[in-house]
Amino acid sequence: MGCFEESQCFSLGRYCAGAFHLHRHGLRTQAGPLDWMGSDEPEGLRALLECRFDGFMALENLRVIDQHHGNWVVVDERYRVRAAHAFPIDPRKIPEQPGCLVSRHPAVGVLSFRCLRTLYPPARLRVRATQNSSRDGAIELESYPWAIRRLGRRVSAFLRALDDPGPLLLIRQEDGMEDILRLLEVLKKLREDRPFRLLAIGPAPEFREKTPADELLTFPMEAIDSTKGPDSWQGDHEAWNRALDPVWWGG
Repeated sequence: MGCFEESQCFSLGRYCAGAFHLHRHGLRTQAGPLDWMGSDEPEGLRALLECRFDGFMALENLRVIDQHHGNWVVVDERYRVRAAHAFPIDPRKIPEQPGCLVSRHPAVGVLSFRCLRTLYPPARLRVRATQNSSRDGAIELESYPWAIRRLGRRVSAFLRALDDPGPLLLIRQEDGMEDILRLLEVLKKLREDRPFRLLAIGPAPEFREKTPADELLTFPMEAIDSTKGPDSWQGDHEAWNRALDPVWWGG
C-alpha cells in the first residue's frame, strides 16, 4: 500500500488525540467530521459509517448536556457522538467567514441561512437540554447553522476520500479487538477493492499480537486519562510518534 505519507488520513475517534497527532505529524491534510468529537460507542460509529453520515447532527437527534470552555456540549443521540468544541455559546464568538451565507436575523437575533446545501432547517433553533437550560427546558443553539455548514464540508471531504481509489489510512482509539474487527468489516464493504488500512490504537492485549487481517494495523498504547492535567487528553507523545512512523511499520 505504501507509506502513510501516500495515504489520505482521517481519525475515527474515540477522542481528539487522533486528529491532534495526525496534524502534529503533517498527516492531517484536511479536517474530518469526527475530529475534536467524542465517539465513545463503537456501535454508533459503525452505524454512522454504514449510513454515510446521513442525518448526522440533525436537530431532531440533538440534546445539549453541558458547557465546555465556551461551547455547548451537544450529543447526537442517533449515532451517540458528542461535540464539545463545535457550538459556541456566545453568538459573538461564532467565526465569520468570507462568502458564508449566514446572516443575523434583525428581528429575533438568531442566525439563519439564506441558502444551504443540506436539509437542516434555518428557523429559530432549539434543542432539548438537561443542564444549563433556559425557557422551558430548551436553549437557542444560535451557532447551529454555522457549525452544521462546517461539519457538512468535513463530511463531504471524508466521503470523497472514502470513495477515492487512492490509499486511505483511518485511525481508531481504545476499542477492543472484537469491535475493531466489526469496524474493519464495515470499512471493507465501503472501500470494496480500494486499498486502505485501519490503525487501531489502545490498551487491548491482542494489539500486541499479529493482526488477523492485512488491512489492520494495531499499536498497543495505554488508555488516555484526561484527568491528569490540561494536556493529558493528548496521550503519550512518544508512543504516538512510534505509532505514526511509517519506517516503524516497514512502509
